[in-house]
Amino acid sequence: MNVKSSKTNLNFGVCLALITLICLSCTNEQITKYTEDAIKETSVLQKLDKVCSSVSLPNDFKLVRKDGIDDQKITLAYYYNSDTSYQETWKLIKEYFEAKGWKLVKDEDGTISTTKILEFTNEEYLFNIQYGGMRSAEYGIGCEKLK
Repeated sequence: MNVKSSKTNLNFGVCLALITLICLSCTNEQITKYTEDAIKETSVLQKLDKVCSSVSLPNDFKLVRKDGIDDQKITLAYYYNSDTSYQETWKLIKEYFEAKGWKLVKDEDGTISTTKILEFTNEEYLFNIQYGGMRSAEYGIGCEKLK
């Protein structure tokens, strides 16, 4: 086993455990701060955050919370409010990922439920955006580093 890889996994695990223990009743601001601190301490989260943050979103997207750290997989989540319609957002997101060569793997239009979901993947990452079905935000974005 690579010692550097082992140390990175240990740091990642420690960050996850701390965020989980500290944030049982945190505010959105506290959760975002703890998540950003974990990103600063973990190179794999830094790379994932860079991928997720580079996605072209409507200008009026306002971050509500950043979290989504999971102890089973490498993930981040971003929650936003916006006045931009989901149709406009979907168009922008699809254009962005198609131009980057990502594959569309899910496009749920909300006909079964009110939640709408787009999901894209490439060889390294999975990206999804959800509209509806969340209490504190209109849009949720999830990013995952694939194994």
